[in-house]
Amino acid sequence: MDAVITTSERSGSFLEVPYTVVPHGTDFEAFHPPRRSEDDFAASGLPGKYAVGCTGRIRHQKGTDLFVHAMLQLLPHYPDWTAVITGRTSPDNLSFERELKSRIAAAGLTQRIVFLGDVDDISLWYRRFTLFVAPSRQEGFGLTPLEAMASETAVVASDAGSYPSMIRPGINGTIVPAGDRDALVAAIEPYFLAPGLAKEQGRAALEFVHANFSIEAEARRIRAVYDRLWTEQEKPLSLSRKDQ
Repeated sequence: MDAVITTSERSGSFLEVPYTVVPHGTDFEAFHPPRRSEDDFAASGLPGKYAVGCTGRIRHQKGTDLFVHAMLQLLPHYPDWTAVITGRTSPDNLSFERELKSRIAAAGLTQRIVFLGDVDDISLWYRRFTLFVAPSRQEGFGLTPLEAMASETAVVASDAGSYPSMIRPGINGTIVPAGDRDALVAAIEPYFLAPGLAKEQGRAALEFVHANFSIEAEARRIRAVYDRLWTEQEKPLSLSRKDQ
């Protein structure tokens, strides 16, 4: 290969060749702060005043069970909050999902920990969330926190994938060790206790993602790699033509 692009320094660290880091960007036309009444959580018809969301495929790798554990610990103490889980469940993970729903039912929280499945427009739900949680055990890059932040939503994320590059702890969210369910509970609770903190950090998250993770910036950085290659190739090509 003439050049290698990687989406993060962490990914690049596995390579033995030179590389250029170009992080993924976010489409701000699709993911944006609330604008209409349907963007309010109240429009969902679900109980509570505030929503905490977890999106992505329902599976162990994504930490769906860690999120459910945190909700089972916290929701009984914070009646104004409802947990919303979206994402597809593949056939090999149906038993995993059934076990989670069984635990939720046993705790009497079926109405407050809601599985929506694969929704048509996930951007709408990002706008309805007051807090977003990305509890993945492993990630390649991980776009969901950026999409949430572009929707003016604060984020609690694990340190998997590129998540640490997206979060400024105490400013636009919180980072916890991947797989540490107790740390996840401890990180989420301050937002449940003070929803205003989530809203404040959501505003900072919006500013941060616009400054650092636009899809236009991603395109420019990729184009720069091609421009460099074309410039390097022009010289030997022009010499070969002269020789002919």
